[in-house]
Amino acid sequence: MFLRMKSWFGVGLFTLFLAACNGARPELVSETLGQTPEEGKQTAVIKPISPEAAMAFRITPAPVDTVQVHAERATTKGAAVEVLVKGYLADGCTELHEVAQSRESQTIRVNVLVRRKTEAMCTMAVRPYKFYLKLNDRLTSGSYNLALNNHVYPFKVN
Repeated sequence: MFLRMKSWFGVGLFTLFLAACNGARPELVSETLGQTPEEGKQTAVIKPISPEAAMAFRITPAPVDTVQVHAERATTKGAAVEVLVKGYLADGCTELHEVAQSRESQTIRVNVLVRRKTEAMCTMAVRPYKFYLKLNDRLTSGSYNLALNNHVYPFKVN
């Protein structure tokens, strides 16, 4: 019970941290694949920075621990697919930078990047992150590969 409370506390702190760093308040997610949102599930906005400002940052692939793919049942319009990504940020200065996706036939490529100021002094506190990503395309029934930061996760849509 204590570990579960500790985990939710960490997720809440991370969400508040993202909101504080990005200057935006998280908003409640209104709908996830036709279901009501989980209690406490929030959306944090990732604010892009200009290419000139990006030169002051080191941008790298985000460390990812687990990936879960959830697909609704396919209809004539295809199926909406949502990916749950969990990982960690290495220190107090590292933040999510960008999530980009593209599709090549049966492979959906997703790159999750983090940024860290190159000259910043940071706390050495590992912080977990967790977010849901809705894929851009609706997928027809079949087998697919999710290539997230060059690690491949096969999944099926029924």
